[in-house]
Amino acid sequence: MNADKIFKQVDAIVGDDVNKLMELANIFLVNGYPDKAIETYKKAISLHPEYLELYFSLENAYRQAGERDKISGLRKQIDETFAKPLNLKKPSRFFSTNSA
Repeated sequence: MNADKIFKQVDAIVGDDVNKLMELANIFLVNGYPDKAIETYKKAISLHPEYLELYFSLENAYRQAGERDKISGLRKQIDETFAKPLNLKKPSRFFSTNSA
């Protein structure tokens, strides 16, 4: 059985549960599949955009995948999603532990 088939089976089991999606993405990331982690974090964000932790986990996955060019766009998305509605100043700047 190839890896893609296994990934699809696992994805079907996880479904739309935000906690399971986060765990699955974390498993992909620590096992050397940053592209699958990114795909899973993006799915989780599309289903549950209110979970700030997902955005920072996605940022970490981009970093591990060598896709640093996508981080600034993601930070803008964080600011738009979380800062604007609350009149906060750029939470991505305060919560992120790594610089772009």
